[in-house]
Amino acid sequence: MQSPQAAPARLLLTRHAQTPWNREYRYNSRTDVDVGEDAAEQLAPLAARLRGEGVERILVSTLARARSTARILQEQGVAAGVAPEPRPELVELDFGGFEGITREELRGPVHGEAFAAWLTGEDGEPAAPG
Repeated sequence: MQSPQAAPARLLLTRHAQTPWNREYRYNSRTDVDVGEDAAEQLAPLAARLRGEGVERILVSTLARARSTARILQEQGVAAGVAPEPRPELVELDFGGFEGITREELRGPVHGEAFAAWLTGEDGEPAAPG
């Protein structure tokens, strides 16, 4: 007699709601910028899709934007009663010296050459320490 097979696990991934830096096209990795005031409105369509999915665990980075996104989704009826688990290993890649700089500034005369080398890996080393 064979034992019943467990149902395969499903992994659902989502990005945090938009931050003020996202709106300004600023490179944001480890600076702890929280979500914007309209995050609940942004997340409503996602919450509608996730309700009833049977979410059993919520893993988030330690940054405020990730924790706030989880809290707002829960306020909208997703995985009520499931405690989000902050995990430092989920914090974003460190943009180092490019942190907080806008996309336009990175393409300009001050940072342009270093940014292009970092994107293409032409110099063999990261232009943005971190």
